[in-house]
Amino acid sequence: MAAQHSPALPELGGRKPSYRERVADALRAALIAGELHPGEVYSAPGLAARFGVSATPVREAMLDLAKEGLVDTVPNKGFRVTAVSERQLDEYTHVRSLIEIPTTAGLAATAALADLEALRPVAQEIVSASWWATRP
Repeated sequence: MAAQHSPALPELGGRKPSYRERVADALRAALIAGELHPGEVYSAPGLAARFGVSATPVREAMLDLAKEGLVDTVPNKGFRVTAVSERQLDEYTHVRSLIEIPTTAGLAATAALADLEALRPVAQEIVSASWWATRP
């Protein structure tokens, strides 16, 4: 795997997430952005170097991703990224639209203006992070 520049691990709103949570979020983002390829095996030490943390939170995060079905463990090697079919992606998108759109619309209609304004910096962080993930 070629060395790649990765952003600092995210710290978005609320409580400060653990390294494990931050690494899991960064790994999910790398999966979504296509930086980690289906079928390829990645070692915890290799990913740890990429994110600037020790191998322990990476192993823990990868075990979380394995529970979610995003990776499979490969004994004595690391973790293999699972392939997701177009049909599965369509199903995920459909389920998310059923949940997220009505929830977001309902919250936007009932939230206080000050509460919505307080979310603006977090929204900007999301936009900035998504810009980084989509760069060539």
